[in-house]
Amino acid sequence: MSDVDSREFTISTQEGVDLCLQFIEPLIHSTVLVADVLDDEQEAVSQRGVVIAALLYLFAKVSKDSEIKSRLVAKVLLCGVEIHVILATLRFREELIECRRALLPSYESDSEAESELDSDDDEGLSEHTGEFESEDTQWITEQVAKAWGLTKYRYFLQTSGQEYSFTAWSYRGIGNFVHAMITDEQHGVNVMPAAVSPFSWLFHIAAYAHYMIHSKDHQERLCGLEVLRVICDVCPNDKLTLDAERGRDENNDTSLSFRQQAASFRKRDWMSPLIQVITNAMVAFPEVNDRSSTLAVLKELVSKIAVTDRFWILRDLIIKCPYGNVAAVLVDFVRNDAVQSWSSSETNSQSRTYPAQTTSTNGLNFPTLSLSLSL
Repeated sequence: MSDVDSREFTISTQEGVDLCLQFIEPLIHSTVLVADVLDDEQEAVSQRGVVIAALLYLFAKVSKDSEIKSRLVAKVLLCGVEIHVILATLRFREELIECRRALLPSYESDSEAESELDSDDDEGLSEHTGEFESEDTQWITEQVAKAWGLTKYRYFLQTSGQEYSFTAWSYRGIGNFVHAMITDEQHGVNVMPAAVSPFSWLFHIAAYAHYMIHSKDHQERLCGLEVLRVICDVCPNDKLTLDAERGRDENNDTSLSFRQQAASFRKRDWMSPLIQVITNAMVAFPEVNDRSSTLAVLKELVSKIAVTDRFWILRDLIIKCPYGNVAAVLVDFVRNDAVQSWSSSETNSQSRTYPAQTTSTNGLNFPTLSLSLSL
C-alpha cells in the first residue's frame, strides 16, 4: 500500500490542457450569461477578459492536438470579446514599450518586443523607481490604450500590473489561436468581421507570424508561414501603402511629444523586418519543399505592397541582403515592376512614374546586384 501511495503520477501537456478545459468550460457559459446582464460595463469586460486570459494561457501550451485547438477556438469566440481586440495585443505592447523607452529616460526593458512579451517587463522599473515615474508609466499606458480605443481592456493588454501573471493576455497563446482559427475548416478567415480592412488584419496578424517564424522550433516556423499565406490570400495585390519613401527621409527627433512619438511609431516600416525574418527562415530550412513554400509566401506577401513603396522597401533590403540567392529574388521583383511600369508608360502617358525611372542608381550596391543577377 505504501508503494502505491508513494508512486508519482504524471500527465501529458495535452491531458493537462483537457483537464483545465473541463474546469473552465462551465465557467465560460456562466460568465457570458452574467456579463450580458451586468449594468457595470467595465466589470463585464473584466469578467470576459479573465476567461480569455485563461484560454490563451492554455493555447500557449498546446502544440499539435487539433481537436483541443478547435475546442479552444470555439470557447474564445464564445466569450464575446471582439477578435480585433485580442489580435491588437502584440502591436499595442510594441507601441507601449517604444513610447516608454522614448519618453522615460531611465526605462529599460528586457528585449520584450523581441522575445519575452509575456514576462512582467517593467517589474524591475516599479521596484527601482519612484512614485512619480511609476505614475508616468501608468499615464503612458492609459494614453496608448486611449489612442487604440482599448481603454476597457488595458488591464489585460498592458505588459505588467496584473494581480495574477496569467491574466496578461499571452501573445504566444494568441499566435496559436490565430493559426488554429484561420486554418480551421469550420472557422477560417470568415470569422473575422468584414468591416475591418484585410490589410488591418494583415498588420496585426503579421506581428504574431513574425515571432513564430523567428522561433527556433521548426513546426512553429511553418505555422507562422501558414498564417501569413492564409491572411495574404484575402488581401488585394499592389494596394498596401507603407509611406516607405517618406519614412526614409524623416529625421529621428528624440524630443517628440507623446502624440508625435506614438504617431511616428505607427508609421514605421514593419514590412522590412518581416521580409528579413522570412528570408532568414528560407535560407535556414534544410528541406527543399520548405524553402519552396517559404519563397511562395514571400512572393505573395511582397505582391500586396503598392508598387512605389515596394521599390523603396526592396531597394533597401537588396542593399543589406547577405544572401546572393535571396537578393536575386528581390531584384527580380524590382525588374518585373520596372518592366511593367515602362510598358504601361509607353501606352499611357498619364501613368505614374516608377521610382527606378527617376532614382539615381548610385545608391544601389552594385556588387550585391551583380552577384544577384548572375545567379
